[in-house]
Amino acid sequence: MTIDDFNHKWKRYLGDGHYGMDINIPEVILYLDSEFDKEVKINPDFQYFQIKLKYEMCVIYAESDKTTFWQNETNTMLGNTEPKLWEPK
Repeated sequence: MTIDDFNHKWKRYLGDGHYGMDINIPEVILYLDSEFDKEVKINPDFQYFQIKLKYEMCVIYAESDKTTFWQNETNTMLGNTEPKLWEPK
């Protein structure tokens, strides 16, 4: 599944004016696709807005109690434990 496939599949739940998924890593896309499948079954008000990397950390903007869990799981998957604000030369 690509970013475009993900955003097309979930466009019904994408908040107006937002771009949705912007992480081009297949494992992340498949994981969140699976999680969104579960979420829409229990949360009729579910919406998402952005899924992106910020300082190499996954950030998810969504209306769900699981947002922090998804971010933590995705960052663990990516091997990220803290933001990379700068690198010494």
